[in-house]
Amino acid sequence: GVWGVRNDVAIQGDIVYLSDWNRGLVVYDASGPGDLVELTNYSVPGSLRDFEFVGDIAYLVCQSEIQSVDVSDPSAPVKLGFFRTTGSPQNVHVKGDRLYLCDQYGFYILDITDPVNMVRVGAQWLAKEGNPYDAEVHGSYAFVANGWKGMKVVDISDETDPEPVLTWPGDNSKSYVAVETVGQQLYFLDPGRGLDILDISDPLNPVLAGQVDFGSLTVNDFVLQGTLLYLAAGEEGAFVWDIKDPANPVLMARVDTPGDALGINADEETLYVADEFNFSVYTRGSFAVDNTPPDVTLLSPVAMDRIQEKTLMVYGTASDNDSGVQMVEVSLDGGESWVQAWGQETWSIPMIGVPLGPVSLAVRAK
Repeated sequence: GVWGVRNDVAIQGDIVYLSDWNRGLVVYDASGPGDLVELTNYSVPGSLRDFEFVGDIAYLVCQSEIQSVDVSDPSAPVKLGFFRTTGSPQNVHVKGDRLYLCDQYGFYILDITDPVNMVRVGAQWLAKEGNPYDAEVHGSYAFVANGWKGMKVVDISDETDPEPVLTWPGDNSKSYVAVETVGQQLYFLDPGRGLDILDISDPLNPVLAGQVDFGSLTVNDFVLQGTLLYLAAGEEGAFVWDIKDPANPVLMARVDTPGDALGINADEETLYVADEFNFSVYTRGSFAVDNTPPDVTLLSPVAMDRIQEKTLMVYGTASDNDSGVQMVEVSLDGGESWVQAWGQETWSIPMIGVPLGPVSLAVRAK
C-alpha cells in the first residue's frame, strides 16, 4: 500500500529487509509471516539496488556509492561509512575483510576491516569486454558475471593489481548478470536462456557441468537452497524447481504473484517475493511433483480441413490445474520437429508456406 518499487529481499532471522528503489532499505518484523510489521525505512541517495549482510553490518549498493550501515537495532539503522564509485554499482560480494564490487564498468576490491572507512585496494576496468554485474570469489580468483561477454576470470592474487586471465566462453553467446556458488560449482544466470552450471575445480579451465532451461521465462533473480532453485520470473511469477539432476529439472511449485517478480528469497517455511509494487509472502507447503499432464486442444484447423492459403493460423487452448501451462509447441510434420507457439492458456502460431498435399499437425503442452 506504500508507493515504491520492490526489487530484492533478504532474511536475517525474524527480520526481513526489503530493497526498494524508491524508499531505500525497508525493515520488517516477520516473526509472524502472516502479519508483517514495518519497523522503519532507511533512505539512501538515489535508488537501492542490492545489499549484503555480514553480522550486524549491512552493505548497501546505492545509485552512486556503497554504504556500510549498522543494523544491530533493526528498527534504527545507523550509517557508518560510504565509498563513492565512479560508475553504476550493481552488486557486492563480501568475503572476510574484503568487499568485491561490480559497478557495470569495473571490478573493485575494497578493504572493509574498518566499515567506517572503506578503502579501495585495487580495481580493474572491464567495460570494453562486457559489463560486470556480479562476482563470486574462490581462492585467488574472482569469477565475474560480465554481461554480454559471459564470464570473466580475474586473478586477484595481487589485490592491488587484479588482472583478467580468462573470458568464458570467449564469444558473445552468453549474457550473465548474476552468479551464486555451491562448492566448486558456479551457477550463472542468463535471464532469457537459463542457468549455466560451471565446474571451476580448475579455475583456468571451467567446464560446463549442466544447464537448466527456463523455456520462455525471463528470470530477474534466483536463489539456491540445496537442490531447490527459486526463480523470480517477472509477470510469470515465482517458480521453484528441483535441480538435483540439472539435465532434468522438476517443477515443484509456481506462484502467480500480483505484479512482476523482481527479487526472491526463502527460508525453510516461507517464500518472500519482491514483486515490484508489492511485497508478497507465502507459506511453503509440501512440494509434490505434478504427475497429471496438461490438457491441450487444437481448435483450428480441424481434422480433414482443406486449406487453400499457404499461410495457416493454428490456434487452440491449454490448461493445467496443478502447476499451470509453461509452453505450447506445434509440429507441422507429425511430431518430427516442434516450434513454440505464442501464449499458454490460449495459444496460436502462423504456419507459413504450407506444402501441397496432406499435412499432419500435432500439438503438445508442458
